[in-house]
Amino acid sequence: YEIMPSLVGSEMCIRDRTYFGDELNEIFANYFISAGFEPLAMEGLTDVPFTRVQEVSSHVVYAAIKKGIRRHPDAEAIYMLGPAWRTLDIIEPLEQDLGIPVVHATPAQSWLIQKRLRVRQPMPGLGRRLAEMP
Repeated sequence: YEIMPSLVGSEMCIRDRTYFGDELNEIFANYFISAGFEPLAMEGLTDVPFTRVQEVSSHVVYAAIKKGIRRHPDAEAIYMLGPAWRTLDIIEPLEQDLGIPVVHATPAQSWLIQKRLRVRQPMPGLGRRLAEMP
């Protein structure tokens, strides 16, 4: 989660969308709290079986995030938990639409690997931070 503070600061209100159930979401929420973040919501797409999350359309996830952000307009970032979602195509449109950073597990790992290896290979379309590699 090293990428999160680099986006908007060390303390921020985040809204999280996952494909996990309430029990696991609570564990992740506690992790964010211990890391100094304030999770406003950790909501899963509970109508989709875990074994089929990779089949969920990115448009369904986009709509769920948009619906959730209306309940938490003070969110400073969105974190999409879970690399099984095929949602890379909605990161940049969500950032443009919502005006806040959107962090997805896979691009966040790419950012961290590049940072630690001192590689600078910007990747437009996968979120603001990867597009602007420092």
